Amino acid sequence: MVSAAHAAATLNSLSLLGPTALFAAITGILLFSASIVAGWTENAFVLHRMDMKEFLPLATQVTRLVNEHTGLEVAHVVPVKRIPKTTSGKIQRHLLDEDYVNGVYAAELAELDSLRAAAEAAGGVKLTSTDIERKIKDICDAALERNIDVHDNLFEIGASSLKLIEIHEQIDRAWPGLVDLTELFDFPTIAELSRHLEGKLAEQGFR
Repeated sequence: MVSAAHAAATLNSLSLLGPTALFAAITGILLFSASIVAGWTENAFVLHRMDMKEFLPLATQVTRLVNEHTGLEVAHVVPVKRIPKTTSGKIQRHLLDEDYVNGVYAAELAELDSLRAAAEAAGGVKLTSTDIERKIKDICDAALERNIDVHDNLFEIGASSLKLIEIHEQIDRAWPGLVDLTELFDFPTIAELSRHLEGKLAEQGFR
């Protein structure tokens, strides 16, 4: 198992804990990062002592940062009221895993899903505006097996490094040599990537 010190060093090297990260979530993110380094799970258990509406953007931030810096998919960011520890202070991570499997956090996750759906509905349906944007959206939808919005950040919705490679391969088939894999990190939404690609095509004199 990776030590807390090792996990903390990993966090610092990845700049995962920026100034906007809430102190109440630090322990949870550290626990998740230790699990990530050990390769155990896709769930993040975050210490949560705030309203669920306030927790939602933090969950989104955790998903995005972990995906950006590790390339791993985050299945769920799970809010927990307490981190179980032994009398010597060692985190009992297996108890969190057991509670997750047994549905202890089902109500919290359902509430998060409901809040997320309401936020998306309030934003309205964002349609594609160009042929290039539509094509890239089709590629992303197929790779991620879901209908995503053109303004969704690929990292925030859990696209793994393998999925990004698959998306890039399809884009490269459609527009050979015009988009580098690293540019998916620079332009992580369909709308941003399509505008970037349109600019490159315009420079070459065709669309």
